Amino acid sequence: MKFKVSRTSIWCDETKPCDEAVREYFTWVQVRTLGSYEEFDKRFGATEGKWLSKGINHCINEEGYIQREFPEGLTGWFLEINTLEELLDFKNKYGQIIILESWYNPDIVELEIYDDYRE
Repeated sequence: MKFKVSRTSIWCDETKPCDEAVREYFTWVQVRTLGSYEEFDKRFGATEGKWLSKGINHCINEEGYIQREFPEGLTGWFLEINTLEELLDFKNKYGQIIILESWYNPDIVELEIYDDYRE
């Protein structure tokens, strides 16, 4: 399974979080807490452009918010882990890890190397 990987102590996505990570493009799923495209256009259209003018797969998501996708819209660091043993080896090498849903795409599972404090 492919995981996005990050490190708590690194705020910049340009810095490689671990030796095994490879930089790749991924789909950015943009969600705005507005209930309609028209509401977005009215509030932000003049500065950001109309909602439907950018991205693909525009929809109202399950939470009732507007959503669109940007294929290969962002880059991130990824690695392949296929067994529980490989995951445990990764944890043993780098210390505590947090398994979470990526902030930029809910279909991507992220491993955060927890090497610094955060709230």
